[in-house]
Amino acid sequence: METIRLTEDNIDEWKDFVDEDMAETIGRTNYDGVIVTDEEEPVAGMIWTLMNTESDEERAGRIVWLRAESSETFDILFDRYDEVAADEGLIRSELFLPAEIEEFVMKALKKKGFFMKLSEGDVLSITLSEIANIDFMKEYSAGEDILPLRSVTQRGFNEAVKRMIDSGRSVMYEDLATLPRLYFENDVSCCAGKDGEINGLLLFHLTASGNLETVLMSAAGEDYEKLFPRMMVHACKSAMEKYGPDTRMIINSQNNALFPKGYSIPMYKGSRDEEQQMRNSYAKSFNEDVQNDTGGKEDPLFPSAICWFLKGSKKRKRKRSCLSLSCKRPVPCSALWWQMQNWFRRRKTRKGRAV
Repeated sequence: METIRLTEDNIDEWKDFVDEDMAETIGRTNYDGVIVTDEEEPVAGMIWTLMNTESDEERAGRIVWLRAESSETFDILFDRYDEVAADEGLIRSELFLPAEIEEFVMKALKKKGFFMKLSEGDVLSITLSEIANIDFMKEYSAGEDILPLRSVTQRGFNEAVKRMIDSGRSVMYEDLATLPRLYFENDVSCCAGKDGEINGLLLFHLTASGNLETVLMSAAGEDYEKLFPRMMVHACKSAMEKYGPDTRMIINSQNNALFPKGYSIPMYKGSRDEEQQMRNSYAKSFNEDVQNDTGGKEDPLFPSAICWFLKGSKKRKRKRSCLSLSCKRPVPCSALWWQMQNWFRRRKTRKGRAV
């Protein structure tokens, strides 16, 4: 089998295999992915993004698309992802997958160290015809201070996005500041202006599958609680004028109090501690190296073929790391301490000493 990195140049070759909405992410900042092929036919694929890249303490990866047709191809995918996690110095990884994932994928994810939990409420899927009958559409009006994104200059838009990010507000896209204005649906997306300054943004992206998906929902000022529903009214009415009643809006936010229950998409949320995963993986490699060196014998008095040395990690200067010459895998020093403690304990037991 062959592992192929996804790029803007080759993504169209796999359009029948890769989710069309996720395929759009290839080429964006911090997004990457791979396809596994068997005799030139795709059998597995994964797309991920890096988050909090400016902070060594919070660097994380998020798997946004995953497809595998067997446990073997799943393992090949995660061999590649584990390399990325180590190279990038990730602290944790997370993923969001549809509730209908296959049983073998769920078992494989748990085996890879992911804690999986079924969740509802964070993502809503609702048609424009359904939105028309919701109470907030009748209770609020947009007002003259709510304008479509197309009426805003590129400079004004850039300044507004920067101000929202600098204020510490949570954003859904790590690369939001690098996306051009035309990435967003300029008639449905809107902003709120006050005293010549943008103090609210509601941004939608028209996906390849034809859904209107939220990218940013942010408002500031004293009346921000009323500002958001007024912007949503403007966006929904604009969408109804331009798109069919069956067009879906995907609302990616926990701030969905405007919408009644029943429209949430059930999804599995997964998380993994990458430092713990690295220690577990390293322990396995250590034991395999020892057994290979001793012809399969357990608890050797001294693993003569395993050499250790300390070196400063290039990716994460806040820690020192150690490297096994046999497996060539960088690991935190705590992994070395933990392994050597176990080795000495086994050695004492073998000599008949008290542990």
